[in-house]
Amino acid sequence: MGIKEYWIVDYQPFGANKFVGEPKQATIFVCCLVKDEYQINQFKR
Repeated sequence: MGIKEYWIVDYQPFGANKFVGEPKQATIFVCCLVKDEYQINQFKR
Protein backbone atom coordinates (compact mmCIF):
# COMPACT_ATOMS: atom_id res chain seq x y z
CA MET A 1 0.00 0.00 0.00
CA GLY A 2 3.03 2.27 0.23
CA ILE A 3 2.37 3.69 3.70
CA LYS A 4 5.55 5.67 4.33
CA GLU A 5 5.34 5.92 8.12
CA TYR A 6 3.18 4.72 10.97
CA TRP A 7 3.40 4.92 14.75
CA ILE A 8 2.44 2.43 17.43
CA VAL A 9 1.96 3.98 20.87
CA ASP A 10 1.98 1.39 23.67
CA TYR A 11 1.32 3.68 26.63
CA GLN A 12 0.16 1.04 29.13
CA PRO A 13 2.62 -1.36 27.89
CA PHE A 14 0.80 -4.43 26.69
CA GLY A 15 3.52 -5.46 24.24
CA ALA A 16 5.76 -8.49 24.63
CA ASN A 17 8.82 -8.15 26.89
CA LYS A 18 11.16 -8.45 23.89
CA PHE A 19 9.62 -5.21 22.50
CA VAL A 20 8.92 -3.09 25.60
CA GLY A 21 11.53 -4.46 28.02
CA GLU A 22 11.39 -5.80 31.55
CA PRO A 23 10.03 -4.16 33.61
CA LYS A 24 7.53 -3.08 30.99
CA GLN A 25 7.80 0.58 29.98
CA ALA A 26 5.60 2.79 27.84
CA THR A 27 7.05 2.67 24.32
CA ILE A 28 6.49 4.47 21.01
CA PHE A 29 7.43 2.64 17.81
CA VAL A 30 7.98 4.68 14.65
CA CYS A 31 8.00 2.52 11.52
CA CYS A 32 9.37 4.07 8.31
CA LEU A 33 9.23 2.48 4.87
CA VAL A 34 12.69 2.32 3.29
CA LYS A 35 12.60 0.70 -0.16
CA ASP A 36 10.37 -2.35 0.48
CA GLU A 37 11.04 -2.84 4.19
CA TYR A 38 10.06 -1.04 7.38
CA GLN A 39 12.74 0.23 9.74
CA ILE A 40 11.52 0.38 13.33
CA ASN A 41 12.76 2.90 15.89
CA GLN A 42 11.55 2.70 19.46
CA PHE A 43 11.45 5.35 22.13
CA LYS A 44 10.90 4.67 25.83
CA ARG A 45 10.18 6.92 28.80
